[in-house]
Amino acid sequence: MENLNDEMRKKIIRALESIYMERLLHGDISRENILIEHCCHGFRIMFIYFGLSKKSSDYKEFKSELALLKKMLGFRSIKKL
Repeated sequence: MENLNDEMRKKIIRALESIYMERLLHGDISRENILIEHCCHGFRIMFIYFGLSKKSSDYKEFKSELALLKKMLGFRSIKKL
């Protein structure tokens, strides 16, 4: 994930946030479970492997998963982007 620019990193965060909008925790945030598809108009982000996912309304769990992703992407804080 070292080769990602800021726009790509922010789009990855927004993709995970859109999963949370459905009250779903991914459960296995890792580089292997994030696909980046390059296309003519830029790129598309997809999270894959939802085998450990679960429905949840627990904001604390959401923040924990989001903090893990931001750390993995090289963000220093967990402020909203």
